[in-house]
Amino acid sequence: GTPCVGAKVIATEISREILNAWLVDFEKGKDPDPVSLETTTGLDGLFFFSGLEDKKYAIRVEADGFASKCELLDLSDGWITNFSIEVDREKTVEGVVNDCAGNPVGEVQLYCVPFFLGEISQLPLHEACDLIVFSSGVSTDEFGCFKFEMLPIERVTLFSDHADYMPVEKKVEFSDYGLQKIVLKKPCVVKGKVIGKNGDPVENASVQYRHPQGGTILGGPILTQEDGVFRFDTAPEGILSLQAVHRDFGNTACRVEARTGCENEQELVLTEGVKLKIFVVDGNGNPLE
Repeated sequence: GTPCVGAKVIATEISREILNAWLVDFEKGKDPDPVSLETTTGLDGLFFFSGLEDKKYAIRVEADGFASKCELLDLSDGWITNFSIEVDREKTVEGVVNDCAGNPVGEVQLYCVPFFLGEISQLPLHEACDLIVFSSGVSTDEFGCFKFEMLPIERVTLFSDHADYMPVEKKVEFSDYGLQKIVLKKPCVVKGKVIGKNGDPVENASVQYRHPQGGTILGGPILTQEDGVFRFDTAPEGILSLQAVHRDFGNTACRVEARTGCENEQELVLTEGVKLKIFVVDGNGNPLE
């Protein structure tokens, strides 16, 4: 109950439409650009905003070593004269990003978003507004180190973004907010050629891959070129089921082991399928054109 003196209080306009727009930005790797007003608490912990309109606002507090969750202030029905908000010790997430060999990876863009990001469209506005705290990412330094500060909530998800590595998603809870270790893997390249039983390349064969147990398609489908060649540049590491199909040559499948940093090449052989010809005849058996 001690007043927080000299803390920064931030008021950000909030609505369901604004949150949906921010979600679109996050999915595109862009930082949201919230419209905010700021003020500072006095000796008694009181704060005052001028210029607020008859709208809804997410209020949050940042102080030295402290941070608050967002509180929803609804001015759409008139002014509220008494509004309080509690701060707690800030949560910090820091760690290091390495490659598979243990070498640090610099210039990796990392984003820290609420644990519930995927469910935010279903959450009440007063719970979903915590999204605005996560308005920017950080980059790792030359030693692969990163640090997020002023986090007000206890469960977050880390996302990585680097052109040369596969993206990583890691969920972190406050109980294990210690040094986070993120390992980046190079994408696997799966390439090859689709040929017929006589060895000739098959053009316009549809190629895709999925887990060996089936399920959702992970890559493709893509069509082979005139030389029968296909290529996937961002396949995940592990055993994959590679499938090829062509309307005139049937289909085939094989397993391929995709390895990080390697170009995994596979030849798929299609045998000409059975062709069914349909003739339309009249009552006397004469073919109709």
